[in-house]
Amino acid sequence: MRRARRSLLVLPIVFIVAVVASFCFEEPYRRMMRSFYRGFTHNKIGFFGKSALFSASDYFIIGFALFCVLFTFFIWGRSFKQCMLWAVLTVVLFFAVITVTAYFDSAAIVAKCTSCKGGKVLMANNQLKYDRVFIAGLIAALLPLAAREVAERRTIKKKRRP
Repeated sequence: MRRARRSLLVLPIVFIVAVVASFCFEEPYRRMMRSFYRGFTHNKIGFFGKSALFSASDYFIIGFALFCVLFTFFIWGRSFKQCMLWAVLTVVLFFAVITVTAYFDSAAIVAKCTSCKGGKVLMANNQLKYDRVFIAGLIAALLPLAAREVAERRTIKKKRRP
């Protein structure tokens, strides 16, 4: 019971820290996504416009904060080794999903282009769906942890039944 109370006190702090942290890495995330789109299409996609005008969107902030809270909840009470294993798996899954999504989305953008000058698509910085890809990556990264949690709870319920 004491552990549950402590986790309930820690989760709001994790939420607040994640909200603040999301402002710090949102622009590097956007730059990374633009470089993925350019790299996967061999510079057939170009971007224009000022990126300094963007700030973190509500979906980005809340999505990352909820991800951090759920991740903390799922690994709470585990050994350090298990926590590190799940953290590495989560990060790898997140980057795998956003990389694959960027690959297929960039290929679709180039394929849809019928009136491109010199085969190059010019897009405004805000035309990419950064938040959609980010949240899809977060959800996919949490799925193994959520599945493990559900399986453990089912096992515990079966053991309690006489």
